[in-house]
Amino acid sequence: MSVASALRGGRPGTYDRDVRGRRGCALLIVLLIGACGVAACGGNDGDGRSAGVARPADAFPDWPVPNDPSERAAAAGLALEPKEHLQTHRHSHLDVFVDGRAVLVPAAIGIDITDPGVKHFADNGSYGGIVECTNPCISPLHTHDATGIIHTEAADDTLLTLGQFFTEWGMRIDDECVGEFCESETDVAVYIGGQEYHGNPADIELDDHSVIALVIGTPPGTIPAQADFSQA
Repeated sequence: MSVASALRGGRPGTYDRDVRGRRGCALLIVLLIGACGVAACGGNDGDGRSAGVARPADAFPDWPVPNDPSERAAAAGLALEPKEHLQTHRHSHLDVFVDGRAVLVPAAIGIDITDPGVKHFADNGSYGGIVECTNPCISPLHTHDATGIIHTEAADDTLLTLGQFFTEWGMRIDDECVGEFCESETDVAVYIGGQEYHGNPADIELDDHSVIALVIGTPPGTIPAQADFSQA
């Protein structure tokens, strides 16, 4: 047996195989560590929220009109009336964006469209034309169409809030979440007249011609600062 064979453990070829095996294992470990590091760096933006990951198409929200307007109004501290009261008449505008796409603010939030006194205008999809309903059919806070215009039509001058509107819509809004989207998982920003608002969005008062934008995830190219109230 040669001296080299003796140093390799007495069997020719054993040393070469052991070294190659150990080198292969070391290389595999390095590759695995690198892959884990890339995943850890690319998976979130440092505070647990996803970054640079497209939201699945089926995750885009569909927030329909509730079919229990009377109960939703009561939950908001309001009550349906047989007709609209116009002693106070204010219009606000709401946009909701998810990853730059506009979420529909539907027609007839706060209106019982099953009452025969509520007219449906098929040309623009709006509801209204109420002279007087058989039963209470319309809240002081409502939408007639899907333009994003929120109407306050009430017998008193109380400023109603975005939180009350979302309660009528059947959707969550508070200082953490808008609908199913929460700040622990994605960015949620609020703007009034194009300026960022840092309070609880539920507390925003629906003053006349206020323009509100709720921006979830990737913002749109432009944050709305004005709205068209000419047809309100």
